[in-house]
Amino acid sequence: MMSHRSFFVILGASAASVVLLWGADIPLGVVGTVAVGTVYVGLVVLGQRRITVSKRGEVASWLAGLAVAGFAWLWFVQQSPPAEYGLSRSVFVLHDPGASGYFTVARNEADDVSRFLGTYEARMVEGDVFHVGTHPPGLFLLHRGLLATCEWSPTMTSLVNATQPVSVLDTFESINTYVRSNDPLTESEQAALWLGVLLTQAVAVAALLPLYLLVRQTHSRSAAWMAAAFWPLTPALAVFLPKSDALYPFLGLLFLWLWQEGLLRRRGWMCALAGLTMWAGLLMSLALLPVALFAVLRTGWGVWKHEADEPPRRFVATATTWAGGRSRWPRCYFISSGMPT
Repeated sequence: MMSHRSFFVILGASAASVVLLWGADIPLGVVGTVAVGTVYVGLVVLGQRRITVSKRGEVASWLAGLAVAGFAWLWFVQQSPPAEYGLSRSVFVLHDPGASGYFTVARNEADDVSRFLGTYEARMVEGDVFHVGTHPPGLFLLHRGLLATCEWSPTMTSLVNATQPVSVLDTFESINTYVRSNDPLTESEQAALWLGVLLTQAVAVAALLPLYLLVRQTHSRSAAWMAAAFWPLTPALAVFLPKSDALYPFLGLLFLWLWQEGLLRRRGWMCALAGLTMWAGLLMSLALLPVALFAVLRTGWGVWKHEADEPPRRFVATATTWAGGRSRWPRCYFISSGMPT
């Protein structure tokens, strides 16, 4: 237990820090985030009290509200630094080949998707220092799809461009003036680039949904809620946006939940969706391979542990019969691993 002397020393140091920062002209870079943070914390506290007694439909509503609040929090956090480091940096990151490059390649070289994919292996052999030559083609296809969607739908272009803050509009003007003076971005291309920023942030925040479901498999609603609530507050998330790395937590967590839930409930379609999710993730980055390996090892260990009397022979037999729909090992596996059935 902390002594009274230690308590007053810490309290005095904290008070001195507050006085120093309050009276100085040190830019803290948090203008406007206090109110949003207060609202977010209030939602988390209220949700934790309600979610333990809520029905399933109300729980879904609380999680949806948490996702919206998390998106708003990250929006304001990214707007808090000076203009050139705020949301406008997101446009530069997705546009500049030195930082990302997928949008630029999709715009300039992927008009013919079939030809682009046909020559992709040669591109990988060449490689480069900007990550473009080190990933599967999924991110190029994603940006090509956004470009095609905005070119096809003027309404979509208008709606997306209407959400751009002033700092982002100024950034596009700078890009067209200084970077692409001879080949400026069209309105639909600007919409596709900005839509990529919004989509990345939305998917990044949405990771709290499979995170809640995954934690809920072994813990209470309250614990799962708090785990999900902490996700948008993770500093790395705000730092990495809008890089594609922010997309992968959602895909990895969704895969793990679908895989384990499919085994638990003996629902083949959920396992199939898990495989499709992993395929979509690996189409964008091989960084998800360790997640797939973890799922395989975790499942294999559960079976091996349950069939400990004759591991090698029983493991093969059990896995084979389960694949044919005749084994009850998934339930035994979750019992041995402590998961609720």
